Amino acid sequence: MIYEIIDEERQEYPVRTLTNVLEVSKSTYYASKNRCPSQRSQKNEQLKKEILQNYEKSKRRYGAPKITHQLIQSGWKVSLKRVQRLMRELGI
Repeated sequence: MIYEIIDEERQEYPVRTLTNVLEVSKSTYYASKNRCPSQRSQKNEQLKKEILQNYEKSKRRYGAPKITHQLIQSGWKVSLKRVQRLMRELGI
């Protein structure tokens, strides 16, 4: 998220100034531009899709406990807290 701010504002301000203000090293910023998403974040994106599908199938009635149970039944190894966090991120 910090790196997105730098990307947006780099037209107006030098990267060095932005990284100093946001307390991020310049090398870390440039390294993040070439880095691919971690396996965990890729799995979270897949899991978010599954959560949305299950949520829509339940006519937007199921909460995290029932969705967690459905995900476990379909083969996902997931905890209730993780599902709650992802549902919060999705705004459901």
